[in-house]
Amino acid sequence: MLFYVYTFKTDDGALPFYIGKGMSARATDHLAICQRPTSRSRFHRKLKSMLDAGMSPCIEIVADKLSEAEALKLEIKLIAKYGRLGIDEGGILLNVLEGGDNPPNHQGRKFVDRKSPSTKGQPGRSWTDEERQRHSKLMRDRMSDPDTREKCSAAKRGRPVNLSDESRAKIAASIRGSKNPNGSEAKRGSRNPMFGRKWFNNGERSTLFLPETVPDGWVPGKVRRRTFA
Repeated sequence: MLFYVYTFKTDDGALPFYIGKGMSARATDHLAICQRPTSRSRFHRKLKSMLDAGMSPCIEIVADKLSEAEALKLEIKLIAKYGRLGIDEGGILLNVLEGGDNPPNHQGRKFVDRKSPSTKGQPGRSWTDEERQRHSKLMRDRMSDPDTREKCSAAKRGRPVNLSDESRAKIAASIRGSKNPNGSEAKRGSRNPMFGRKWFNNGERSTLFLPETVPDGWVPGKVRRRTFA
């Protein structure tokens, strides 16, 4: 299987705000994922806000036809280059992890050329006294926030009943095993934010454009090259 590394930008030529690795239609899948009610990552929140405002992100393929190990290595390198917003000093990316792996709770994942970012919760975990004290202080500080305590209480009491009639109908249909009549239709044809867009390249990089908005010097198709630049 071959993989590629991609970036999301607000405009062509702008600095990236997200970097990822994937295969097949992974890059464009984010445009549908961000519309799901369960999508709460800061990257997907930004993506949804852009689409709701009528803006289309610029998706660029940095390198393709890579092995998984090569793609993971490049992903780590690029995330380290731009840094993560609020995590790394001067960072601008909305990535949460350093790249090179799936979230720590992903089952069955083998980490490539690096250790798992956390062993918390794994069988056989032994905590030192220093770790216990640090974790205890972290939880005390976290639970001292009234908003956090209220959220924890609400979660234990169950989800607040403040759903719209439409949401209730969708949940009821899901429980009955029926298909949501509007779920797939909402993403088809002109309702899809990427409807009509095709891949173009300028010999160095690839991105998605509407055919009538392609800049001069760009030709159809993706760049077929292997680069870690």
